[in-house]
Amino acid sequence: MASFESDPPEFVGRDQTTKADPKGKRATPAPVVVPVPSVAVYNPPLAGEAHPKIARKSVAERLDKAEANLTSANLELTASKAHLRSCELIEADALSAFIKACPAPPSADEIYRAHIKREQDAKLERVAKGLPPVEPKKIAARSPIDLAAAQRPRTSQAMPTGTPLRSPIARRIV
Repeated sequence: MASFESDPPEFVGRDQTTKADPKGKRATPAPVVVPVPSVAVYNPPLAGEAHPKIARKSVAERLDKAEANLTSANLELTASKAHLRSCELIEADALSAFIKACPAPPSADEIYRAHIKREQDAKLERVAKGLPPVEPKKIAARSPIDLAAAQRPRTSQAMPTGTPLRSPIARRIV
């Protein structure tokens, strides 16, 4: 293809190594630089307003009122906190007086001793009637083998009296 003088060059720059951007796709707009004035800018006050360096009486009066309001609110807060603390102390005194007036709950040792005493009284009552001190256990199973097993003497802790007859070999397998 022949190139014409009106065609944009493909590479630009002094040594022709930078690729040209004829349509501006890769070009970013240059940032707009606003010149900063070297001296302070004076904005005159609007009509009806005072100069910025002149104190305004109405603003000072509003500030004084706000400070007085804040001070009274802080005094009220402090007084209410003191009243709350005194009420808490009165409540604590009333609660301690109520606890002193109530009977103390029994201790675990007292409950255990009462239980033992009831059991001993029941045993003594059975003996006075001519019965054994402890009531015999009820036999749940009624087959002849179960009855024999329940009446046999206890041989070990592993096989108490109420357990059915089992062979020692069967116990080891299970």
